[in-house]
Amino acid sequence: MGSTNLLAAEGPVVLAWDSREILDVEVSGQEPRRLGNVLYYLPARLAIGGPTTFRSDLLRSTVVDADAVLFSKEPSAINFGRGSVTMAYRPIGFDGRLAPTELTIGLNSGEKGLAVSPVPVKPLPTVPPPCDPASTDDCKPELFDGLPEVEVFDAEAAAWKRLPHFESGNRYTVDAPTRYVDATTGTVLIRFVNDLSESVGFAVDLSISGTVE
Repeated sequence: MGSTNLLAAEGPVVLAWDSREILDVEVSGQEPRRLGNVLYYLPARLAIGGPTTFRSDLLRSTVVDADAVLFSKEPSAINFGRGSVTMAYRPIGFDGRLAPTELTIGLNSGEKGLAVSPVPVKPLPTVPPPCDPASTDDCKPELFDGLPEVEVFDAEAAAWKRLPHFESGNRYTVDAPTRYVDATTGTVLIRFVNDLSESVGFAVDLSISGTVE
C-alpha cells in the first residue's frame, strides 16, 4: 500500500494527548526524570441514517483480482500494465441497508472533483474487441490518453458492463445505480481494463450516495 494517512479503523477514532505518566516509576535513591507524552486511541461508533454520500476517507478499497504483470496501488491511485484490475469499493461499516441513489466515478478528478455537475452515462450495449496495434488489418487504436476502460458489475444480470471511455478530470454518474451497488454493504465492483499501453497510472474519485435505512 505504500505510505498512507488512514487510521487502522473502520469508523471514527478519538485521539487525545496527555503529558501525565501512566505508570509511576520509582528508583531507590534517585529522582527519575520523566519525559514523554501519552496518546489515547479510542475507536468510536458512528450512527449513520438518512441521505448519505460516502466518498474519500468514508470508502475502503480492496483488490479483488489483477491479471496485469505490473501492479501497484496507493489509497487513491492505481498503476498497472497490460491487463485488468478488479476493485471492490465499500463504505465504512454502518447498520441497516443502503438504498442507492447515485454512483459517481471519476479518474484524475482530484479530491473535490470539478465544479461542473457529473456527466450521466449508461453502459455500452456491446463491448468492442480490443485493438491489437500489431495487427495488419484495419484495426487501429485511437490516440491513447493514458486512461483505462471502466467496467461495473451488474448484479442483476451477473455480468460486467463497459462504460463509455472516460475523460481525465470529469466525473460520471452511472445510470440505474441499484444494479451495481449492493444494498446490504454498499459495495460496488469496478474493473479497469488496459489493452493499449504498457502502463497506466491514474487516481480514482468514487462516491456512493443513498439513503441508509
